Amino acid sequence: MREALDLLLLSRQVGDDLSMRISEINIQSGGELIVYTAELGVPVLFGKGDLPMKLVKFDGFWREIVPLRGAQQLRYVDVRFEDQVVVRWNASAARQ
Repeated sequence: MREALDLLLLSRQVGDDLSMRISEINIQSGGELIVYTAELGVPVLFGKGDLPMKLVKFDGFWREIVPLRGAQQLRYVDVRFEDQVVVRWNASAARQ
């Protein structure tokens, strides 16, 4: 629970746009976090730990990539990895 609260507080420090982008946080068994976006409820897999870096990566991805392809084309976003953002697009997005 503490990590979910930390995520919310840190998101406000990164920027108001980011904190407004978060609709809900789901805490999985084992403590892994899944954030759902306010826009279309896209799941974002955060896992555990290193929240500041993960929030910055997610914010950058949403600002730079999502406007080009559209949030409606996203199945999920995974920011659990240190050096990349993994994304699953809907099948129709892959054909564009």
